[in-house]
Amino acid sequence: MKQKVGIITFHAAWNYGAILQCTALYRKLESMGCEVQVIDYQPADRVERLVRNPIRESVALFRDLEGRKCAYKLFRATLRFVRCILDLKKVTGISRKKRGFEDFRNKYLSMTCRYASLGELQENPPDFDAYFCGSDQLWNASLTGGIYDPAYFLAFGKPNVKRAAYAVSACNIQNKDDVTLTNLLGNIDYLSLREKKNQKIIEKQSGKEVCICPDPTLLLSADEYLKMEKTVKIEEPYVFVYLLSKENAVEPGKALVKLLKNICHLSVIDASPNRFLGRKGITAMPNLFPGEWLYLIHHAEYVITNSFHCTVLSSIYKKQCVVLPCHESNMERLEEFMENAGLKERILYTGEEAESVLGNTIEYTRMMHYQEKAQVTADAYLKKCLSGSTK
Repeated sequence: MKQKVGIITFHAAWNYGAILQCTALYRKLESMGCEVQVIDYQPADRVERLVRNPIRESVALFRDLEGRKCAYKLFRATLRFVRCILDLKKVTGISRKKRGFEDFRNKYLSMTCRYASLGELQENPPDFDAYFCGSDQLWNASLTGGIYDPAYFLAFGKPNVKRAAYAVSACNIQNKDDVTLTNLLGNIDYLSLREKKNQKIIEKQSGKEVCICPDPTLLLSADEYLKMEKTVKIEEPYVFVYLLSKENAVEPGKALVKLLKNICHLSVIDASPNRFLGRKGITAMPNLFPGEWLYLIHHAEYVITNSFHCTVLSSIYKKQCVVLPCHESNMERLEEFMENAGLKERILYTGEEAESVLGNTIEYTRMMHYQEKAQVTADAYLKKCLSGSTK
């Protein structure tokens, strides 16, 4: 008899990495003989809105206008109001992206009923033999309203349900005793993280062994992602750019793009949410469907990114990828992956290094071995979780 398994993660974000890591774990558990559903947990205060209400978005900044920072707060509130009005122009593109993500979820994932709060989830929990939380940054409090969300620590359901964390990214957890965190980790029978950085901290806080497992996107092959692609009609060879932040990335990014345009005669497609590298000679495609995003990575001559999941997918597709700097906490996980995959020399920290980085073609032998080893680790951990007992 098939085990019924429920996954809880950031499945509803309009983020390519989020939806693909969820889909990959879903597919992996299905391949192991499980009947899988995604727990459709979407707290009302965190649901991504198509259009931001300019009054609601700015009114909070008008509060407490007394004191030395009154003028600054008034300026920020006014600026936010104006930005919300200008965002109305983007509705057509954003609406397209939203539809694309919904279509992708409906095609590749089976979901439970919608849960709009932790209370709803605890009062009427889905009936499964096992719950999995992960992957992604589920334990990053800055992404869950400033506090740990018990739902992402599996604090719901019957006591006899097996509970496991799979490759959760916990880079933002602080190295200090935290009673709340200890209590929440106590809900989970089996623990695994994606990065080694906080392995010892979580082991100390939980009193349990913590396994290091690969991001779920590494559990599928290029052929499996190929089946999810959606064709985009492109007339000429191109560079695919996908940047999630501009921190330390603009200078090396512009230098790299200039070289690729002038020397390799490539066009540039930028799928980034913001146009950090400018507009001149660059085609912006910020509202791609997930399948289109995969297609454009697969068929690019070069990929330029500082996104973790774009880097992983580029590596699985064996593309000539260059990674740019990003925020420190995200850079740590990127550097760990690049080191494990033997691709550390493909990180471009300054524009001066652009020519030397492009001069070396990537040899993917070590990456292939890393992915194979990572899949063996994941298989062993998932089998342990599915065959084991509850606490």
